[in-house]
Amino acid sequence: MAKIALLIGVSEYEPGLNTLPSAVEDVKAMRRVLSQSEVGGFDQVSILKNPQPLEMQIEIQQTFSPSCKKNDLVLLFFSGHGVKDERRNLYLATRLTRKTERGDLIKAELEPTFNELNAIDRVQKKNWSLIFAPPGLAAIAIDKQQYVPIFPLQSLPNERSVIVVKQDSSVQNLSDLKKNKIIALGIPSSATGYYLPLYDLYGLTLAEIRFASNPKTILEWLDQNQVDAGVISEDEFQRYRLEFLAENEFRLDRQQLGYTKFRIIHKTRPTPSGVVLLSPKVDFQQKESIIKAMKQAHSSIVTDVGYLPDGKIPDYKEFIIFVKKVQLIDSKIREKPAALIIENNQ
Repeated sequence: MAKIALLIGVSEYEPGLNTLPSAVEDVKAMRRVLSQSEVGGFDQVSILKNPQPLEMQIEIQQTFSPSCKKNDLVLLFFSGHGVKDERRNLYLATRLTRKTERGDLIKAELEPTFNELNAIDRVQKKNWSLIFAPPGLAAIAIDKQQYVPIFPLQSLPNERSVIVVKQDSSVQNLSDLKKNKIIALGIPSSATGYYLPLYDLYGLTLAEIRFASNPKTILEWLDQNQVDAGVISEDEFQRYRLEFLAENEFRLDRQQLGYTKFRIIHKTRPTPSGVVLLSPKVDFQQKESIIKAMKQAHSSIVTDVGYLPDGKIPDYKEFIIFVKKVQLIDSKIREKPAALIIENNQ
């Protein structure tokens, strides 16, 4: 079994993205950890410092080439900017990534990673040995594929979603969302945008369920009366709500804190934090080596990657129950009307 790692650090960026002097230092520190026989024990550790986009793409493809054997451990580590497009797809920014005069990112100079929906397929096939998994993906990986959580990811404490309507809406609570009402959710498989709100909507029949690629779109649909209610994380709601006030309303908002065009009718349960997962294919010795290396990693690496080496791993038992119940009505969610009910024979 071979252990191969490709470490990429991008410190230099075009205008519009801040330089990251520590990125190249991160990969140097990671190489030292992985190369130590008693810690990482990797056979091959390659480094790319501020690579050109084509060079970066070729090296990634070659590292994950078909010549890799089934039991090989292959690691890709990236330190640099990550950016999202309007559909919330995540990209690795190269040294040539830049913005237009309007502040839009030029996607031709971005290297795409996987969004959560694409990642589920990889998890089901157990293609990944190590995953930095958001809650929705983590629940599926732990329950269905026996992935093992080893560290929690950094996250907002008690993060939850809210269901919001316009101030003048007749909807006062969840029971008012009936067959003639349309609701907007977030990306399927998201904890705050999909699983938790659908669990709380269970038993209702809605006229239609729509999906938005980003939270701001949900508020735009509400503002334009395209939907009757929308689901958004509580943090994102506080971030975007003031963008939908007229100038005179904004002055009022400064005097009467909390005023907005929208009103919260429901809050979901808190979502567990994401976790770092290890594949069940990783043997005990490898697992111990990975955990030791991640615990001993430099603080700058830990912060950039976003995990808590001494944090408590969240209990996923309850959340897995929510996810499994929502999966039972997956086929009904895109129907019109959408009856969020399990038939007796299911």
